[in-house]
Amino acid sequence: MRPSERRMRAGHVRLRDSAAALLGARRRGLVPLVAAAAALALPAAAGAATVSGTAFEDFNDNGVRNSTPQVDRGVGGITVTAYGPGGAVLASGTTAADGSYSLTVPDPAARVRLEFTDLPAGYQPARHGTASRTTVQFVDLSGGDVTGRDVGVLQPANYCQDNPQLAIACAQYGAFDGDWADMAAIRLVPDSVPNGTLPDRRGPDGTVPGQITGATFEQIGTVFGVARPNGSPYLYSSAYTKRHAGYGPAGAGAIYRTDVAQANAGTPNGELFFDVNSLPSRPAGNPTRGTDDWIRDRDAFTAVGRSGLGNLTYDADGSTLFTVGMATGELIAVPVPADGSRPTSAQTYTIPSPCAVPGDARPMGTGFNVRNGLLYVGGICSEESRGSPPPRASTADLRVFVYTFDPATGAFSSAPVLNQSLDPDRLCVYRGNVPFPATPCTANDYSADWHPWTTQHPQDVVAGSSDYPQPLLSDVEFVGDDLVLGIRDRWSDQTTSGSESLVGGQGRRRVRLHVARVRRGPGQLRAGERRQMRQPRQLR
Repeated sequence: MRPSERRMRAGHVRLRDSAAALLGARRRGLVPLVAAAAALALPAAAGAATVSGTAFEDFNDNGVRNSTPQVDRGVGGITVTAYGPGGAVLASGTTAADGSYSLTVPDPAARVRLEFTDLPAGYQPARHGTASRTTVQFVDLSGGDVTGRDVGVLQPANYCQDNPQLAIACAQYGAFDGDWADMAAIRLVPDSVPNGTLPDRRGPDGTVPGQITGATFEQIGTVFGVARPNGSPYLYSSAYTKRHAGYGPAGAGAIYRTDVAQANAGTPNGELFFDVNSLPSRPAGNPTRGTDDWIRDRDAFTAVGRSGLGNLTYDADGSTLFTVGMATGELIAVPVPADGSRPTSAQTYTIPSPCAVPGDARPMGTGFNVRNGLLYVGGICSEESRGSPPPRASTADLRVFVYTFDPATGAFSSAPVLNQSLDPDRLCVYRGNVPFPATPCTANDYSADWHPWTTQHPQDVVAGSSDYPQPLLSDVEFVGDDLVLGIRDRWSDQTTSGSESLVGGQGRRRVRLHVARVRRGPGQLRAGERRQMRQPRQLR
């Protein structure tokens, strides 16, 4: 026998002897099973090969994983399985949170069938392309490891073409058929416009490069919510109560629609799609507007946040529009007929209140989550029941809340998914050239702190008071697994440039948009982006 053969046989004997000893010790209870398994683990076969890649969300469905202008993020939780020629499973795993995966196939000569299954809810395979293969692939591992076996998936509701148009609602002064009738109420602006681009102020209606007027003030009046379901030729907008800026021709409960192609062809347009106030409960209310002329518009001061319609959103297939009737606190589901006709009715649902005083609930924000098929509806516990006069410091009862609503059952969640006090400390209304964050504000007149809702103008109660921020939960959106809340300042809708108080004097000109970012579930509110924006110059 050659020496090499004797060494191989001796090694085999030692391996058998070691295995027998470990198993015997296990039977006698001397070695834990896990330790025995670890001790018996042998190195992977020298010829084993790996196949790896990434599953990503192809937002624009172009078959390429883009990093600009949008980032095609990875998608976790997708099952990846490698099958052998006979159909046996050779390896299986799940994509990580960043979408990556790696499978080790023990047969080095295998030609495997790679399948991607169990896509998260709402996802479907994206377009096949140079960097996005199909959910069934064939891989030859005879040459060793294979990388870059990527697959693109998408949520149709999140699809976005390159350089989409952005729809911006713009408020104008006075009645819809007054001096500002031909000004833009909806502006369509390309996403390619650089951040920070200022409107051209040489004309009466400041514009930005590439701007197109979608609808005029005369056609739709003052709106806030805007929504365009995927694949729809129409942009929808909902009437909003803003002091000094009148409703459109159909009043406080109007949902309008604009033909986008027609607007892009040079013809601004807007027609009534559905009047929410045609429903028995008249969810949008009907406050008197223009009382004591539009410079005072006295009755609108209290009506802000209590009338008109809230945010506007749509479900996964665009067959239903959702908004909030801000006079009654009802969720309104408006069907969108597939044939392009207008609906004749809609369904209303009472939005729950988690507030210490139930009547203090002021819902407004809506957002649809395509991942779980639920609508999220939120608002503010306003503390308005504490009465007047202002100013008054808020308490823990000044809160933001969000419920889920299941369109399939017509039921709200039994408890809010978010119910949290708002931190009143928001520094100063005016920062000048001081970079954010600024130092705490010492002058009460400049404080941006949140206050309970008011029915009285502070200037009519305390001389020199002209700022009284009050929160409105205006929007609910989703970024990945994060719930993003848009918090609007009610005060900016009660006053504006040259705004008269209810009995005399003037307010100040500003609109503040504050965004709070929260984690889904019981997470805490975190400091969000705070920006001061100029009010449209037409509101003087």
